[in-house]
Amino acid sequence: TFTCSLGSVQNLTPGAANGFAVAVTNPQTSNLEFKNVAGLLKFEISGDNIGEVVIQGNDDETLAGKVNVSWNGGEPSYSVVEGARTITLKAVDNGAFTPGIYYAAVLPQTFAKGITVTMKPCRFAIGAVIKHSYQPGNIVRSYPDAIEIGRASVKNIASIDFVFEAS
Repeated sequence: TFTCSLGSVQNLTPGAANGFAVAVTNPQTSNLEFKNVAGLLKFEISGDNIGEVVIQGNDDETLAGKVNVSWNGGEPSYSVVEGARTITLKAVDNGAFTPGIYYAAVLPQTFAKGITVTMKPCRFAIGAVIKHSYQPGNIVRSYPDAIEIGRASVKNIASIDFVFEAS
């Protein structure tokens, strides 16, 4: 058993899990077969000016955080030490997401009441003064149906195609 963190803030680039997908192996064998601990939520951003995406379970589930990982007879399992109820996704440069497919690493589980995705507009600032902001405010999409995220699996949740209007 070892302790690691699955990030509650993940900086993403299109098409990659960016090192947040924790994998383990049994070091006592000569054949090092790595197995993923987390699952991935896949979504596509096709619009402009989305600066941040926040994902949370509709039943206050733990999505990320500090976990103990065990090699359970060849299948990794985890127990939460310090959990995070939301995952905040940002573009690698902290600017707007470029259109593309993104993957967020989450702890595997069934979200019995679904999930909510909140898209926040990109804000450009110099010091403490906002130089330019996109409107409207946050756009919230709730997916109320049960969603199962398995270990080492990818679940496609949405195509986010909103375009924020400049003000």
